Amino acid sequence: MSTLAVIFPVLRTTRLRLEPVRPEHADLMFEGLQDPSLYRYQNDPIPATRAALRERYARLASGRAPGPGGALWLNWISIDADGAATGYVQATVDAAFAHAEIGYVILAAQQRRGYAREGVGALVAQLFACGAGVVRATVDRRNVASQRVLARLGFTRVRSRRSDDVIGGMRGIDDDYERIAPARRGGGAAVPKTIA
Repeated sequence: MSTLAVIFPVLRTTRLRLEPVRPEHADLMFEGLQDPSLYRYQNDPIPATRAALRERYARLASGRAPGPGGALWLNWISIDADGAATGYVQATVDAAFAHAEIGYVILAAQQRRGYAREGVGALVAQLFACGAGVVRATVDRRNVASQRVLARLGFTRVRSRRSDDVIGGMRGIDDDYERIAPARRGGGAAVPKTIA
């Protein structure tokens, strides 16, 4: 089994199955990703066509971040017990696996059901199990729902700063959050794993 397969498996929670992204997930996700409300706090473009989303997912399926450095960009599609997509979770992990930056989107029709906390919780647990020392997230100050999810998962706001992104013609304020691996809180010597 490859190292990537170990850190990028199917993840399961009580209600969700998080599958490593594949091109065919475009059919599950396309309609839900058309809702403009999902882009209120982020500058990702709405997918133009199913084919374009399928191509994007084919690139993401490699697990490799664009550019030099060997970073990983891991993406999972979150699916409920009825086979409906609920959204996605993702992590960009440095090559030494010392830290990860996470992001997530819950489709509008699936919001307010606890799926964000459940899916992001599974993602964070997987990252820590594979040796990540710190998991970080950046949230637009106006995105109160995401702030609550992170707080419930044990993240701490570490700083606020002017956003690098212009969304809706405005540059907002971003809050940076982090959660340190449990073994490191007490001064333990958790050793990050190197990705081959």
